[in-house]
Amino acid sequence: MKPNKLSFDQLTMLRTSGFDWKDGCGFGVQMMSARNWRTARSLEKRKLGWIQGGRPNGSELPGYFFANQDGTSITHPDKLEDFLERTRRF
Repeated sequence: MKPNKLSFDQLTMLRTSGFDWKDGCGFGVQMMSARNWRTARSLEKRKLGWIQGGRPNGSELPGYFFANQDGTSITHPDKLEDFLERTRRF
């Protein structure tokens, strides 16, 4: 998928969420509005990340969006090549 096929909000959420190339862990974006939830759901449908916790209509726990490796490779293609090179060593 190419970055120009994604909206500004989708690209921003992918760039704000992250994926640690060293250990495979990520960090998420807290969703605090309906706009955030709509953006996160659209990225999840494209299989570029996942939603954890929370509900759009209110919850005790906040909802977070986490970009996966595919989502991060769209916004940081140079880092993807470095990651793939490191994983080939094992």
